[in-house]
Amino acid sequence: MRLTPLRVILACALGILIGCAAVATPPPKDRPALASSPPGPPVWKPGYEWGFRWESPRGKGTFVWTVTREEIVDGVAYYVVTAGRQREMYLRKADLAFSLEKVRGQVERRYVPPQQQYVWPLTPGKTWEDTFTAEFPLDRQTTEFARRCQVEAEETMTVPAGTFRAFKIVCRRPGTIGLEVWYAPEVKQWIRERGPTDDGIRDRELISCKLD
Repeated sequence: MRLTPLRVILACALGILIGCAAVATPPPKDRPALASSPPGPPVWKPGYEWGFRWESPRGKGTFVWTVTREEIVDGVAYYVVTAGRQREMYLRKADLAFSLEKVRGQVERRYVPPQQQYVWPLTPGKTWEDTFTAEFPLDRQTTEFARRCQVEAEETMTVPAGTFRAFKIVCRRPGTIGLEVWYAPEVKQWIRERGPTDDGIRDRELISCKLD
């Protein structure tokens, strides 16, 4: 069975985590617009967790991403994020670019160069080209991608975890449905993602987080 970079990441349902303190009550209506994100990527620490729900034509469920450590690979610093007990994702510390994913210690997929979901600072109207090759060593397959990403807007987005100001980022490839991502600086993570998979359109939303 051929894998794709957009294949859903399945993880054990771990229950609802401690909610973000910042969203215990709705934010004030006069919260100022963000205008632009901080100049660099967010700083993550071991123990940070984000809980998500997902829904697609194949079903629905929940999963948790946990920052477990930092690791140097070929001289480059990465955050290692786990989903469940056997899946590890490597995101480049300098910009949160997605580099590789391991399952049970084996590399399941690798992006060369790393896939750039964000280019900092995020500012409405900003665009960038993201060209990379997805490698699947276990299947001895590769797929080339070329997409154009844009910060389309700054919006107030409500998800199960609360209401946040977020940057809407859309990445498109010719002839395909775009991947939509809403990144909220307040929780240092995306809070909603909507895009195509092998099974149809999949929605994912933040349901909880722990940043202390």
